[in-house]
Amino acid sequence: PEGGYVVIENTVVNGWPAAPGFGPGPHEAVNQILQTHRDFVPDVAYERYTVTFNKNGYLRRTAAP
Repeated sequence: PEGGYVVIENTVVNGWPAAPGFGPGPHEAVNQILQTHRDFVPDVAYERYTVTFNKNGYLRRTAAP
C-alpha cells in the first residue's frame, strides 16, 4: 500500500563495495525496480548508521500506480 516498504537486503555485494565478483544481485535489482516502478523511492532515513548492508534498499511506496 501507499506508505509501505519493500526492503532489499545485501545491496552492498558485487562491488558496492563488497564482493566484486558476485555478479548481478540485489543492488542491480534495486536499480531495476526504481526504473520500472516509479511509485517507489529509496528512503535513506533508515540508513542512519554508518554501516548498512542495505544501502538504498529501503524502498517506500509513494503512490499507487
